Amino acid sequence: MKTNINIIAPLLFDFYNSIEKRSPIFLVDKVFPNVLEWKLIAWRYRWTTFEYKEKEKSFARWFEVERILDMIFTKIGERALEYGHWLFSTLFLEHFKMHVKNYIKEEVMVKNRNRYYIEDLFKLFYELVFEKVAGSDESYDFWASFPYEWKVTKSNLLDKDNRIARISCNIFINWAAQRIQASQTFDRQLNDVSQNLFPEVHPEMWAVALIFVFSPYSPENRIKSVVERPWIFGYPSRVFVFSGEKKSEEIMEEQIAQEEIELKNTYELILLLFKEVFTEQLLKDYIKQANELKYLDDSAENRKKLQLLKLFNGLLATIEKKNSSL
Repeated sequence: MKTNINIIAPLLFDFYNSIEKRSPIFLVDKVFPNVLEWKLIAWRYRWTTFEYKEKEKSFARWFEVERILDMIFTKIGERALEYGHWLFSTLFLEHFKMHVKNYIKEEVMVKNRNRYYIEDLFKLFYELVFEKVAGSDESYDFWASFPYEWKVTKSNLLDKDNRIARISCNIFINWAAQRIQASQTFDRQLNDVSQNLFPEVHPEMWAVALIFVFSPYSPENRIKSVVERPWIFGYPSRVFVFSGEKKSEEIMEEQIAQEEIELKNTYELILLLFKEVFTEQLLKDYIKQANELKYLDDSAENRKKLQLLKLFNGLLATIEKKNSSL
């Protein structure tokens, strides 16, 4: 294989340029599993040659091979989405899940640090999912097929054996932060991913927290800065499902109870992920700062201020309850 490394990249690039002419089903079912295996090989060679200067040329060549394989990965995924018929949510996702299962522990040591294959693999996968699947016609079926253990919940994050949930969380946080800081209009993709990758949270309150954490702000008045900038996602709320024949009063009670569970999950997850932003003292300062802001009762700014106050008071109550139980 070392002998042929000089011709691998050109051959792969020729194949990449021919993808549009090939059957989507053939690409997903026959080619995609091989692309995943080739990516693993290229990834191994790239990192095992990284530390040795005498192998710099080899490292660069394998880096190029892996880059083209990543392009092929993405293009096959896009072709599956264009074809429709749930090809991406079934066959593409099944091949990917099997590959992850087989190589979830794959790692190499680079400069005294372990590099995990699935970290790089999921960056590629989520770039495709977040940018192309989220908000598309395929979204509902994709998230219905998406493994629950890959989603971000408090229990998944605290499970020391569940590295994928932590990878999911880290990649999402970096992606969401950039979009919150850069966008001024409603972000359908961010809204979709936020609701589905975090299945146990209250979608609106979770979005309020992320907007508060990642929005640019003036040091003089963080609350005012956040309130008076556009909020680009966080609605509508998750759809509630009820079984059997129920009276409207019973449905309302169940909905309130479900929302309370979601809010509890949301506050606990926020404090797990952003404990330095939401300390007890900072929350009291935020509440004081928010209460000093005055807006018209029916204004968008006032509604946002009230949502922030709900978030701050809910987080503060969660901290105080935890402290009282110690």
